[in-house]
Amino acid sequence: MLKDYPEILKPKDLMEILNLSKNTIYDMLNNRTIPAYRVGNSKLWRINKCDFEDYLKFFDSYW
Repeated sequence: MLKDYPEILKPKDLMEILNLSKNTIYDMLNNRTIPAYRVGNSKLWRINKCDFEDYLKFFDSYW
């Protein structure tokens, strides 16, 4: 599923993968629901693909 995406994901990638709205994704990032980091002092979010895969595995095993 994630093989077509780069190693560093953007919020737009998460919107496509999870089929969620922009507001929902940014809420999840701001609440630290999804492991992510900001680039410098900017508002740009980036997500390591391996961290995101671990996040997905955790919730897959949870349900």
